[in-house]
Amino acid sequence: MLQYEQAQDGLMKLIWLAIEPDIQDLVDRELRSFSRIPEYHQQASELIRLRRQRRATSDRTCKN
Repeated sequence: MLQYEQAQDGLMKLIWLAIEPDIQDLVDRELRSFSRIPEYHQQASELIRLRRQRRATSDRTCKN
């Protein structure tokens, strides 16, 4: 149970850290790690998808 709570805490911290541009690579690596854990696969995969979508939108905006 403690391991589950620690993992949940870690995932929540990553969500907050995801908005910091200086640590994008670290967040991406950690989310990929979380996506390999069955209990967090869906949440982490959704965050990865949203981050890719946001990054693509940001890239298009910067080019215009």
